[in-house]
Amino acid sequence: MMTSFLRTAAVGFASVLFAFNSPAQIQPGVALTFTPGNGDASQADTVIRSNVWLHVAKGETPSPFLAPGPFTAQWHGFLSVELRSIYTFQAEVNGSLQVVINAREILNVSGEGKMSEPGVRVRLNKGTNDVVVTYTPAATGDPHVRLFWTARDSYAQLIPDNAWSYVADDATTLSLRRHQGRALVIEYRCARCHKVEGQGIPELMMNAPVFDGIASRRNPAWIRKWLTNPTAERANTRMPKIFHGGEAIDATEEVAAFLATLGDPSWSAAPEPNDAASIAAGEKLFGELHCVACHNPPGSAEPDATKISFNHVAQKFKLGALARFLGEPTEHYGAIRMPDFRLSNAEAGHIAAFLLAKADPISGVAPRPELATKGRDLVQTVGCLNCHTLQSAPLENQLKPKAMADLANWDEGCLAATPQAGTHIPFFNFSDADRQAIREFGKVGFVSLTRNVDADFAARQTANLNCIGCHNRQIDLVPQFGILGGKIRPEYGAEIIAGQVANKPRPWIAARMPGFATRAEGIARGIANLHGFPAVTPPDPGPIDEDLAQVGFRLVQPEGGFSCISCHAIGKAPATQVFESAGINFAWTTTRLQHDYFVRWLRNPLSVDPTTKMPVFFDESGHSPIDLRGGNTLKQIDALWQYFRHGDQMKIPPGMTVGGTKPVAPQKFE
Repeated sequence: MMTSFLRTAAVGFASVLFAFNSPAQIQPGVALTFTPGNGDASQADTVIRSNVWLHVAKGETPSPFLAPGPFTAQWHGFLSVELRSIYTFQAEVNGSLQVVINAREILNVSGEGKMSEPGVRVRLNKGTNDVVVTYTPAATGDPHVRLFWTARDSYAQLIPDNAWSYVADDATTLSLRRHQGRALVIEYRCARCHKVEGQGIPELMMNAPVFDGIASRRNPAWIRKWLTNPTAERANTRMPKIFHGGEAIDATEEVAAFLATLGDPSWSAAPEPNDAASIAAGEKLFGELHCVACHNPPGSAEPDATKISFNHVAQKFKLGALARFLGEPTEHYGAIRMPDFRLSNAEAGHIAAFLLAKADPISGVAPRPELATKGRDLVQTVGCLNCHTLQSAPLENQLKPKAMADLANWDEGCLAATPQAGTHIPFFNFSDADRQAIREFGKVGFVSLTRNVDADFAARQTANLNCIGCHNRQIDLVPQFGILGGKIRPEYGAEIIAGQVANKPRPWIAARMPGFATRAEGIARGIANLHGFPAVTPPDPGPIDEDLAQVGFRLVQPEGGFSCISCHAIGKAPATQVFESAGINFAWTTTRLQHDYFVRWLRNPLSVDPTTKMPVFFDESGHSPIDLRGGNTLKQIDALWQYFRHGDQMKIPPGMTVGGTKPVAPQKFE
């Protein structure tokens, strides 16, 4: 009998993929240590992963802290079950793999990427069981591991994420702190001032909002207020405070005065509506798009300090600018974390109307125009142009800080605990833990900033973008985040994350997937790697097997099949009779889904998503009630896959209609 741990965790893997501060207590996930091939433990690096999965392209490194080349990987964690029971383990592995549970070796296999034979039977104790998995990649091919278990009287399945936990030792804590420091250096744009030797990763050049035309979009009084103390306006901002001490009031007014001169005569925006109907429509959209994942609702009585408030929007945006920003968030800030929901002009106007109706009234004092010249000089000398671009005015960036490798004291400068009066040294809102993490990172050098690792990128960026804020079962029918890397083909993932998929997979739900165009490909590739899949989907072996496709064609029908077409459309032919929950169009199946996920889902949908309305057609012994292909589960699933490979050219079954035509007459099969 399978335990409830076979159900995928409701908590997404974003919470464990890139854990930073790990106290000495049990945490979700499993510790994964990479050691270079020379065995030097002092160069080892530990990360936290959600499961015993790994895929690395040949010749690449699994960690930015390791040079490309041979390595070993070791997972250490605790595997929990609710009841004591007998299990066997096996793995897809390219190389050699050893699994030790409670000090007993239960699997020792070598392979070339295929599924191994099961190891010895082992009794897992109720509660936690100590697990150590050691992997050495093969000399050829991509390093690859995916671990499976089989409960008594069942079949091999992925171990669910929520069965894993770990406790961080001192070495693990130090590695995680070092990763945290690296992430902060990247996210806070440190390399925009302190140059990195060599070809840095693309993220190092993430920009800040452009100065060109800013006066057409932002109220000068708000600019002045923002510059005075960015953290007071937004607690989690990356923007530092530049001016300190007695000069701060004058200097911020001067810079604000200069920025207030940077208008764009060609920029325009229609004023936001303010009628009751528009405000109500905006409130409805605000809820449907689940904006509360990252923002406090307007006028919140008890705002969440970790979320961005809307109280300032009337002060910040000029008339019409908020709606235009919502319609195209990346227009003047390519690296912004604000998602693009591809709002229509009307939708953007409605949401803006709702936000403005509840925002704080416009306040503050605009800077004096006569101070613009002094502000112009400050913009050139205090480092603004290291992050912000300005092409409309020929200004020279006169601040040239030391290169990162030349920084000798990591307790001063930008990492000082208090603002340094009389200087223009940026003061960031770092916690003591943040400063400690950056110092630990500084001790190991900066070559890691030249190594792009997709898995590392995906772990950081999905946390930064708060993907778990929507993919957490809080929105009906939105898939949980923890399964996506093993579900979606990376090519399709890149398109949908970028907002480039024209056909919404679930058009019947109001929620929509926003676009993160600048990060999409790296996230899609990385989450595939994190689930043990390559960043490029291998082609299907051989052409479509038309004989099997014909069997699949019969299996989707009510007569002699599973009646799949009752809930699922096929191309332009809608489902015949949806009762509780519609299914996704079958024509998109093989371009969307990993084949492995397709098999796992059909074998037992409830093991993937306990809330699904999808029925279970196959028993755990591998048989179905339909006699086609001998009732063999895997053979029938293969037949369905071959049929679905036809995509939008799939043959339409009898009983379905296309474009209002009469349904094809049902037929019986011999």
